[in-house]
This record gives sequence, structure tokens and C-alpha cells, in this order.
Amino acid sequence: NVQAGSLELAGSSTHKGASSIADGAELILGGSATHEVTSSASFAGPGATRLRATLAGSEDATIGSPFIWSTGTITGTDPSVSLRLTGPTTFDSTLGITLDGRTLDLDTDSVWTGGSFFLRDGAVVNNLAGRTFTINGGQYVQQTAFSTAPPQFYNQGTLIMSGDPSTST
Repeated sequence: NVQAGSLELAGSSTHKGASSIADGAELILGGSATHEVTSSASFAGPGATRLRATLAGSEDATIGSPFIWSTGTITGTDPSVSLRLTGPTTFDSTLGITLDGRTLDLDTDSVWTGGSFFLRDGAVVNNLAGRTFTINGGQYVQQTAFSTAPPQFYNQGTLIMSGDPSTST
């Protein structure tokens, strides 16, 4: 549990239980590490969870706190395994982010403010019904080279492109 300030986990870790992040606090999954989440793992509270490393797992999992994806990879070995985001989500990376072989369910309003979004090995993004995914101009989604299966994007909610749409693909 993070009660105040920022707590960065820079070494590899496995998350199996509930983590609470207090208002104004931040849990950073960082370092050159792999952070594995299990189906019993949950991140909840008004404080933020920030990803700056690799988030892996072979089971469905949920992040209910505000989620900021700054850099790194969300990976799995089976696209039928999902990571459900239910807290406000921001994709903001100057280095790019990668979804690799896993499904990302956006069960929240999401904003993509910067950087490239790479999809590989059958990755799936679901913008669920009743949710808004806003892309601020100049961003692009790209299937990475040597990907074993094409990625998919399903929009059941609202997709908004703001800024210069000629630069978003």
C-alpha cells in the first residue's frame, strides 16, 4: 500500500494481492524489470499506478487506480488473457509503448497524449462500450516487425481524434 509520495519498484516483482494507492500517492512499476500480475492482483484507490517497465502475466488482471503508461511493455503469451483498466488511463510516452501478445480492455475513459503505440503478436485493444478513447494528434499505432499475428483494435465506445488528424494513423 502506498499512503503518500511515490514508491518505485525497480526490481522484478510478482503482484498477488490487493494494493491500495492513496490520494496524491503514486506506485511506479519501473526499472529494467518485469512486474508480473496474477488474477488475484489489484491496484485500487485514487492515487496513480505508473508503468515504466514490463508488465507481464498469464492470467486476467485489473488495474482500478488511475493508470499512466509512460514507457515499457505490457506482455503476455495469449491474446485471450486480458488486462482490464478501470481507472482513468493516460498513454504518454516519448519513447513509445508496446502491447505484446495480450488484450488490453479499456473499461474507462482514456487519453493518448504522446508517443508511439506498438502492437505485436496478436495484441488486442478493446475500447469498451460507454468509454471514450481520445487521441491527441500526431500519434500512430504500428504493428512491429517479426510479429507472429496481426494486432486488432475494437472500438465499441467513442473514439475522438483531436489536433491534426492527418498525422494520426
